[in-house]
Amino acid sequence: MLILSIAALSAQGAVALVEDGRILAAATQAKPRGHLEFPSTAVATVLRRAGRRATEVEAVAWPFFGWRTEVRQLLRGLATELPASARLPGSAAEKARHAARHAEAVGRLAQTLRDGDHGLARGLAALGIEARLHRVEYHLALHAAAYFGSGHRRALLLSLDHVGSGLAGAVAIGTEGGIERLHPFPYPHSFGAWNDLVAKVLGVASAVPEPALAGLAAGHDPNVLRDRIRARIVVDAGDFQLGAALDPTFFADLAARYTRGEVAAAWQRVQEDVAAEVVGHYLHRHALDALAVAGRVFSNPRLNQRLAALPGLRALFAHPAVGIEAAALGAGLWLSARAGVTQRRRVDHPPLTDLALGPAFGDAVLTAALERAGVRYSRPVDVTVELAATLARGGVVARFCGPLEYGDRALGQRSVFFGADDRARAEWVAGRLGRPPALPYGCLVSEAAARRAFSGPEAARPAARFGACTLTATEAFEAAHPMLVSADGAACPRIVEAGSEPELTALLEEYTRRTGLVALAHTGLRRPGHALVEGPDEAIQAFSAAGFDRLAFGPFLVERAGA
Repeated sequence: MLILSIAALSAQGAVALVEDGRILAAATQAKPRGHLEFPSTAVATVLRRAGRRATEVEAVAWPFFGWRTEVRQLLRGLATELPASARLPGSAAEKARHAARHAEAVGRLAQTLRDGDHGLARGLAALGIEARLHRVEYHLALHAAAYFGSGHRRALLLSLDHVGSGLAGAVAIGTEGGIERLHPFPYPHSFGAWNDLVAKVLGVASAVPEPALAGLAAGHDPNVLRDRIRARIVVDAGDFQLGAALDPTFFADLAARYTRGEVAAAWQRVQEDVAAEVVGHYLHRHALDALAVAGRVFSNPRLNQRLAALPGLRALFAHPAVGIEAAALGAGLWLSARAGVTQRRRVDHPPLTDLALGPAFGDAVLTAALERAGVRYSRPVDVTVELAATLARGGVVARFCGPLEYGDRALGQRSVFFGADDRARAEWVAGRLGRPPALPYGCLVSEAAARRAFSGPEAARPAARFGACTLTATEAFEAAHPMLVSADGAACPRIVEAGSEPELTALLEEYTRRTGLVALAHTGLRRPGHALVEGPDEAIQAFSAAGFDRLAFGPFLVERAGA
């Protein structure tokens, strides 16, 4: 069955094409006109890459209920939350402010959900496939993405996000027989919502604030405020509830009295403690040794490292696509699995080994973009050697080579690279890209070098393949690559596998041969305030505006203006 899966209830639309358990293509699209905008460009992109037409689509997956059902779920949560809040921590004034903000949030979400449904209906009608729509609950979609992406036969599944289908998260068990929900975490008891509150009071401006908050926490003492924040959370038998969850004054008061780092560090540690306690409860109760997680909260690599260190855990899979992007994949994979059950045939779901699911651009398309831009370029014998030479001289290079990654996590196809031995260079790159100062850089490193450079739980290695989990750096690695290691000794490696990523492997090998250093700092190629670049013209614009030295543009090499 050919399934078009769409998730578009945010400023970023996500689309995937799934057939019989295999992800054929996936793409994202910025939506400047908001929730009513249908991601038609991303739909066209995935169909074109797979060589399919819209008329061939047999089903459309959407990881939300109808907007009225979604709102009923939210209203049910609002009705039960009001009397239940009396038992939770917080003053009467805090709980009153929380209740008012909860009602306001439901109103805003209702408008978003209605707009999204109307935009979806119009978009599908334009394609002539509106009658093929199937709806999947949001956290079931996240669980499906985590389970099928992990490759595990039996695993504990955990989703934690802001809100979807009335829930902030859920825990389940995934087996070859299906996905069994164990426990929901109703909105507003949302780590995602608290991350947004903390980010706002600490001045962290990001649609996905978790990585920056984790970076801000590094090197600060979590015990200064740990007990005060932990006292706001009730944890019992695998459940957690947040006292006066949506009242911003608690964290605002802390931010007024303590440093940004102290607040971030305490909240980071409390998140880790609560998540570890909840996950440990279910791992023990159900005798499980594998964990697969999905949702925006798990874009926090330090949280993932803490979970990977849980006793008895053999493997952690943290889905590298964030939130709604993972939900788009999961809804399609779930619908594909259910179709197999209905048709009484086996549907195999290969594990997710990379995110290179987006479009690739041929030489003719790239050449046309270069000519339009009027930049100076060449076609060298080996682009990789040229990049390594520039990096060895202390330069900054970018790479735009397809097929592009799905989502907004830079894994090497739309990346900026530079040596990690100079703070001034790292700060200059952050300024050119508009990166939050607290956001740590990723660490591009080969699998062999990572074995020597990092220690940490073996269960974390699958997540580190996607740069989704921190590991502890050795003293020798930190001395040679100081910009990749935080004040508490952690780094966030993106481990490159030689067999499946020959170009990045060759880049690292040549850089090491020239410098003796085994890792590169890397981040995404983007314009300040925007998602990763999506096409050739945007890539050239971002590179030129940033003033980096060289751009690998498929087989071409673009030089900085004036170089």
